[in-house]
Amino acid sequence: MFAGTVSAYAINPHTGALTPVAGSPFKAGTHPLSITIDPYGESVYVANSDSNNVSAYEIDPNTGALTPLTGAPFVSGASPFSVAIDPSNKFAYVANSNANNVSGFAIDSTTRALAPLAGAPFAAGGSPYSIAITGTSVPPCVAPAGTGTTHGSINVAETWTEEGSPHIVPFDINISAPVSIEACAVVRIATGGTITITPSGSMIALGAPGRAVTFEALTAGASWSSIRNLGGTLSLTHALLTGGGAPLNTNPAYAGVLHMQSPNTVGTLHVDDVEIADSASQGIYINDSVGFDATSRNLRIHDAVGFPLHVYARVIGSIPSGDYTGNGRDEIGIA
Repeated sequence: MFAGTVSAYAINPHTGALTPVAGSPFKAGTHPLSITIDPYGESVYVANSDSNNVSAYEIDPNTGALTPLTGAPFVSGASPFSVAIDPSNKFAYVANSNANNVSGFAIDSTTRALAPLAGAPFAAGGSPYSIAITGTSVPPCVAPAGTGTTHGSINVAETWTEEGSPHIVPFDINISAPVSIEACAVVRIATGGTITITPSGSMIALGAPGRAVTFEALTAGASWSSIRNLGGTLSLTHALLTGGGAPLNTNPAYAGVLHMQSPNTVGTLHVDDVEIADSASQGIYINDSVGFDATSRNLRIHDAVGFPLHVYARVIGSIPSGDYTGNGRDEIGIA
């Protein structure tokens, strides 16, 4: 409290023993009194009572290290004592003990930064010290039950929702406009089918912890081919891809569930908490000069027939942290 820092530890899952995280303790404000982790386990918020603000950090999912969010610390009322996050992870509230009110913030879905709500701060009783939010935890995904939505090639912006699932890709399609995919949406791709992202297109999957975007085979046991990026944007956050990687008429070593084939330095590939399972070839095949972006992390590939990744040597340094074991060949293939 008086050190103005936050200590962080890794928990041994068997013994419960604590080991300091690299870089800990992390700088906070003056006289930090309480700490709150968001429902998805991605961000930490600290009430600093003597500096009248809230420190905020991103949690590294692999190391547990804390990195201050852009714009942090965020101004609160006088002497904030506690922070509460609503179950949807959209709003934060701070009890300000010397101001007799509650600060309210909207949480940016991308940056996790805090922005004051209209009408905030909200009046409270004398010297509020703690705050709580009622409601359920993050709701689980519900398996799609209807006929869903069938998609052809896309030339205007679309959003694929959980309610519209399953999203059926019945044949090869091109994406030449922005496509956003919401948490819990399910995409089912036909046998041997390929989704190709052109330079003017983007596919951005916006899953959440416990609410992944799922890509799977339209026909169980019949592999789809790939999501191929020819110079557009492919960004997958909290996503599961299963049953892809059919090599078709290609040497299986040159195929993958994700196929990055961007010319020159055009195109983007981003992954964050992505699992690729049961590929009929490689998990990911990159055969050009564009690899993963610098913020990619927590990629897991298992049960691929071949390598987890087969990449050009020039992009091998971009491979993110993750787990690449349990495949036909637990090595990184280099072209």
